[in-house]
Amino acid sequence: MGNRKWSLPRFNNPWWKPWAIWGEITAGLKALKDKGIEGNMVGDGFTQGGVLVIGPGKQGVTCAHFEEGDADIGMPVDEIVAGVEKFSF
Repeated sequence: MGNRKWSLPRFNNPWWKPWAIWGEITAGLKALKDKGIEGNMVGDGFTQGGVLVIGPGKQGVTCAHFEEGDADIGMPVDEIVAGVEKFSF
């Protein structure tokens, strides 16, 4: 071993520094507030996203798909294409 000093390894990963993560979060929220962007913190937090196919004019929504659960399952491409094919120009 010699005369080496024993020390803990340096952790540069931010997960080891929760105060650094909190600083990044608050800085991001402040930047959004400064730009006048407000968030909606109510509703279903588990809905990941989805697709709305909206026709031109007053045709309205021809296809709607909302992701629930596992986002890796994918989008229903056939339903989306069928929604686009319903458009009339």
